[in-house]
Amino acid sequence: MKTVLHPGRSRDDPLRAPLFRPLVLFVVLPLLLPAAACQVVVGGEDEFGPEDLREPDPVGTAFLWLPNRILDLAEVVRFGVDLGPGYGADLELTSLARFAGMRRDSLGIGWQGLRRWPVTLGHDQYHCVGPASGQVGFGYHWYRGPADLRLELHPLILGVHAAVDLSAAGDFLLGFFTLDPEEDDLIIWRDID
Repeated sequence: MKTVLHPGRSRDDPLRAPLFRPLVLFVVLPLLLPAAACQVVVGGEDEFGPEDLREPDPVGTAFLWLPNRILDLAEVVRFGVDLGPGYGADLELTSLARFAGMRRDSLGIGWQGLRRWPVTLGHDQYHCVGPASGQVGFGYHWYRGPADLRLELHPLILGVHAAVDLSAAGDFLLGFFTLDPEEDDLIIWRDID
């Protein structure tokens, strides 16, 4: 029996390694599946046409179930550090119960989930009691969800914040049953014949 090798490849080529094929089959291909399907859309209508002419592909939904749960879980907790002159505190128990006073000019970096920019730069000046607030500011600020439990402190030069988004937590838990109340899951669509 004669062994024929691909031209330019030796027997030591990593593409011939026994673990390479399962790695490609079970890791790389599922990650590339949405790109190969040509239409990966986050909710609603897009440039491909109205939603009533297509439906979610059940096979695509199955392949994207785990990546969507990871994206949803990454949205639940947020935190960050700000550097710059300022002072204040911000306690938020959803947008209806917020008690805050803050004035700062800062640059910040932190974890804001996989769908949001992890950097902030700007001027903040605000005060809040319950749902009423007065705010002046410019620049790019930390994301705030309407169902956040949030604590932020900025004494003098260094500020920190941490938040838990209750709506993102609910979206994560309901996602186990393929429900998506936030409408942020990746979807592979197929045309209705």
